[in-house]
Amino acid sequence: MNKTLLWLRLFPYYACALLAPLFAIAQEDEDEDVFELSQFSVEASEDEGYMAQTTLAGSRIRTSVREIGASLAIVTQEFLEDTGATDSESLLANIGNVEVGGSLGNFANSGGGTSTSETRENPQRAQRVRGLNSAINTRNYFQTDIPFDAYNTTRITVNRGPNSILFGLGSPGGVINSNTAQAQIGTDTGELVIRVDHRGGHRESINVNQTIIEDRLAIRFAMLNETIKWQQEPAREYDKRFYIAWDSVLLQNEGSNIIGPTRFKGSFEQGEINRNAPDVIPPTDGFSSWWNGLGDQEYVNRVLSVPGVDWDDISNQALTAAQVIAAVNAGVEPIPDTWTGTLEDFAKVEGQFDPRHTIDRFKRSNPLGDDSTEGHRNSTTAYVPYFLYPAINYNNPDSPAQGWTDPEVAGIQGIMGRFRPRVLFSDGTRKNITQDVLWSNAATGGAGFNAKSIQNRDVFDYHNYNFLGTTSEVLRDFDIKTFVLEQSFFDGRVGLEIAWDKQTEDRFSRTPFDAGDDKKISIDLSENLSSGDANFDGIPDRHYNENVGRPVVPYLGTVDSERFNEQETFRVTAFGNLNFQDIVGGTLGKILGDHTLTGLYEDRDNWFWTKSWRGSWWSATGGKWPGSADISNGLADNFRRQVRSQIYLGPDTRGFTSADQVRISNYIDIAKDQFPKPGDVYSIWYFDNGLKTDVIDQWEVIEHITTGNTQLSNLESKAYSLNSRFFDGHLVGMYAKRKDKQTVWQRIQENTTYGDPDAPGVIPLRIDRPGLDGPENKDDGDFNLALLELEDEPATIDEDDTTTWSVVGRFPEMWFELPFGMDLYGHYYEAESFVPAGISNNVLNQPLPNIYGTTEEWGFTIELFNRRLAIRYNNFETGSLNNRTNLNGGLGAIGGRIEFYLDRITSAENDTATSLYPEGFLGFAEDGSRIFEEGTDAALTPDTIPNNRQRKSGTGADLMGFTTWDQYYQAIIDAVVPEVQAIRNFRVERLESGERVDTSDPIRGLNSTRDFVATGNEIDIVGRITDNLSVSINWAEQETVTSNTGPVAVDIAFAQAERLQRAIPTSPGGWALWSLRASPFQVEADQIGQRFENQVLRPIRLAKGLDGTRNPEQRKYRWNATVRYDFHEGMLNGLSAGVTARYQDKVAAGYPNKLDADGETVLPVVENPWYGPDSLDGDLFLRYRRQLTDKIDWTIQFNARNLYRSNGAKDIPVTIDPDGTVSIIRVPVEQQYFISNTFSF
Repeated sequence: MNKTLLWLRLFPYYACALLAPLFAIAQEDEDEDVFELSQFSVEASEDEGYMAQTTLAGSRIRTSVREIGASLAIVTQEFLEDTGATDSESLLANIGNVEVGGSLGNFANSGGGTSTSETRENPQRAQRVRGLNSAINTRNYFQTDIPFDAYNTTRITVNRGPNSILFGLGSPGGVINSNTAQAQIGTDTGELVIRVDHRGGHRESINVNQTIIEDRLAIRFAMLNETIKWQQEPAREYDKRFYIAWDSVLLQNEGSNIIGPTRFKGSFEQGEINRNAPDVIPPTDGFSSWWNGLGDQEYVNRVLSVPGVDWDDISNQALTAAQVIAAVNAGVEPIPDTWTGTLEDFAKVEGQFDPRHTIDRFKRSNPLGDDSTEGHRNSTTAYVPYFLYPAINYNNPDSPAQGWTDPEVAGIQGIMGRFRPRVLFSDGTRKNITQDVLWSNAATGGAGFNAKSIQNRDVFDYHNYNFLGTTSEVLRDFDIKTFVLEQSFFDGRVGLEIAWDKQTEDRFSRTPFDAGDDKKISIDLSENLSSGDANFDGIPDRHYNENVGRPVVPYLGTVDSERFNEQETFRVTAFGNLNFQDIVGGTLGKILGDHTLTGLYEDRDNWFWTKSWRGSWWSATGGKWPGSADISNGLADNFRRQVRSQIYLGPDTRGFTSADQVRISNYIDIAKDQFPKPGDVYSIWYFDNGLKTDVIDQWEVIEHITTGNTQLSNLESKAYSLNSRFFDGHLVGMYAKRKDKQTVWQRIQENTTYGDPDAPGVIPLRIDRPGLDGPENKDDGDFNLALLELEDEPATIDEDDTTTWSVVGRFPEMWFELPFGMDLYGHYYEAESFVPAGISNNVLNQPLPNIYGTTEEWGFTIELFNRRLAIRYNNFETGSLNNRTNLNGGLGAIGGRIEFYLDRITSAENDTATSLYPEGFLGFAEDGSRIFEEGTDAALTPDTIPNNRQRKSGTGADLMGFTTWDQYYQAIIDAVVPEVQAIRNFRVERLESGERVDTSDPIRGLNSTRDFVATGNEIDIVGRITDNLSVSINWAEQETVTSNTGPVAVDIAFAQAERLQRAIPTSPGGWALWSLRASPFQVEADQIGQRFENQVLRPIRLAKGLDGTRNPEQRKYRWNATVRYDFHEGMLNGLSAGVTARYQDKVAAGYPNKLDADGETVLPVVENPWYGPDSLDGDLFLRYRRQLTDKIDWTIQFNARNLYRSNGAKDIPVTIDPDGTVSIIRVPVEQQYFISNTFSF
């Protein structure tokens, strides 16, 4: 990492071979003028309208665009000005085969889901090239994470696909580079731009270049002040930036024929961004099923007709008995062969939906024996939003007031969601009955189906309101420093550039209500608050829920995070040019051509530090510790201790006859600091499981550090490229080789999960000091911040070589002259890139390979009208291989389920309160719980209802024939796939305290892989056809397909399922663990096999099923066109008018299902996608220029963005379910109108 003078070791290899002949050339051409333009930069002055003439993307030095084999889209400053584009969100949708998220974007960037957090937090990364990955963002070809802005940008270059010259280590999607405005010696110019839009947004920028010392020093400074107001209220962004650049000639060296001018230039930028961006995907509808269940009979039949969907996939609380009977009679879905009763009996079991019922939460398990619906608990699809913790209550979405208006709970701000009293049964026995908060939930058709977005703007106007409201915030402070020393030799034939760049960014982010349950609107179905049964007799007698029937959303403890990033880059670029025309001259010199060898050395350090935190509960009065087993049973990191909130959004809906009558009239207008924060104290009503009664206490919100990380990576890159122009430039070859070596230092690694960091030899991941509830132990459960130091030795060292080469041929004009002033070029191009694997292993702990990018491209370019118009065609096949995937979470669950099963048994052994029969599983329950008679069918069947707590043993041990805890443990361990057990070593150990704990050896960087391959075509047409007419048109085709998902992992998952289905030798009935309760000592009634199916096999099948499918939101064809006409005479002199159009083909948003040959695995019908509509959007711009004074020009410009939208205000499908129903949508692109006044001087 020592950067000083490293270039001295590299430069001789790249340049010395050229020096000898150049000495001779220099002596012969003493009077020749030196090159004025630097070979290490391009100038906006070289561009002609929308057409760029030169680029650095070919070989890191200035090269003619027409001699580049790579696929480039270059956006000039004039294009930015015409379209009004200022950043990636407003620009990239105009570029072929590039997709960008946001309210002006052409895709949702949600991966087919509901979260748009990446777009709202990191808009510069919210893009996708060729349907593959987001491209690397660079600034003057230094990698960056800072968004570019037009106030100091002269051009944007999009390099589609890998390019070893630019970055060997990087994204297969390519590179998006922004060139910042440089100071220019000899120029004195300035520009003031004031822009206002129809929503009250405004933008002011100034850019001034001044020559301070003639021929020696120039300075440019620029400033930006911007307020963006989007259509979705109250979405805002505030940008403030300052930029200064300089260029100086330290030594002119006019008297030397060898050494050219010595230049020193650089820049500095500082900025602040405060962003609360719009959310293009509406909230999830979790309430319609309360009225509609799964849907009407037509929809029910359609869902049941989807291959792979049966009765088990649809909740019996989403279907009526009549719907079940009708579906069976229509031949849509038969009664299972295992059913022995009548159709009517089957319908009563599978069809229990009864619309619009609220729930008496105290009738859990029907303790009084008077209601088989358990207080209508079984009549509707519902879920438990929170349980062993309170949620701070907000009665309105636009008021910070906390608590309820009911005088009985005055002064209480939060009530625990779960009470577990001992309730008297009708047979005289008492039993613990769990009573939970219940809200409505979305009913779906099972795997492959999604909870639907709200799609009725009368319910919530998601076009004009951002549901997140004022709760979201992303703050970014950054600065960038760049210094460049440039030296030329031999009249510019040899050059050397030494550059240093340092970028720092401090980012804070909070993005609640953006995904999952936090983004789902439900109806509160609970008739009483948790504390509503004063005497615990199963009959409510107080605390009626004033919010029953109201729409509500949970705030499930969103994590705040801060990230500090520092990047420092040292780069040396050197080139030497050998032109045989200068040596042998004539025809031979033209044939031999000229050749440029370029060398690159780069050393980049990237260090980041990040910390995340949220609120956790603590007793402010010295009362019982909230983490005790009597309350929530967990340290601060346990989800039961998280500080939650619930926000009611609209009026009571119980009198409504349709879900369409629900009204959510506003966004959530509660500021960040009006939600619970560290130091706040609240009155909390909770249930004490030890005392078996309810308690009121004052609880304090303490800051809980959830996680943290730090890492230093050093990238050392060495590259060279040879660019050779033969036959007077009619044949241009380029070959580049690059070697990248990345060394990564990770944070200090823990040697135990929990422990006292002050104890000798203990390095815990999380803090757990002796004495759980002492005031000094508020940090118990916190991430151990002492780990945020770097280890002395690197954790990984990855290195690889990549190659890029191309051939460009020009039609020889000496053969015959082409018509229309035509030049014709052909090109062929291949390139590679890679992303280091780092610490990344598969499920068998085998190292995963690097992520590789490859591309093969060919095409041609036609230039017409003496190079006024260029038409380029490019065909490509680009691969992104070994991309990482966790298989929808199923990968980690393969071993995670084993850990869960062992944990449930060790918990029972450690705490006999969870085991009804602790003495060797003998005898009966002391509390008189009902049990099955020994030897009956019910007692011998694992899935009998009631659950295992009412079985003779309470554990299923009698079914397995176990008589000791160790037998139970060993049976689970024996069921692990041997190859996995050899690596993970699942085991149970006994602590000094006598407690048993389950543990295993982790796999660091557990991951799996999948491949993507993109094929397609690209056409770019750009130029100034006449002095009046400028055009930029592109047409693109892409099809990006997934393949090779989950090698190794998929087979291991199904092998693990087979092991769990093997009969246990000691089981009298030959039962397998698969059939046993997943939590045999707990109330949960589902089986091990059911959970393994749902949490491992199902997500893995869904991931594997994507093989052969297009990436989400894929559109095969797109075209964009911008045309401008300038009037240069007559009454309209000074007027310019232009239009921009963006067309997108229909979008593949889902697939029908089919079954494979064995009739078990569900696969997508890849050849017949479900499509959303195509679209055409159009902009208009008008500009008028006139001279105000001799030194000031005035320009006024009007832009109407998305003035025309072919689909109007219609929503755009993001995901379509297997039956063809649109489930997830995004809002259409918003319309914007703005006027800009520019004063140039």
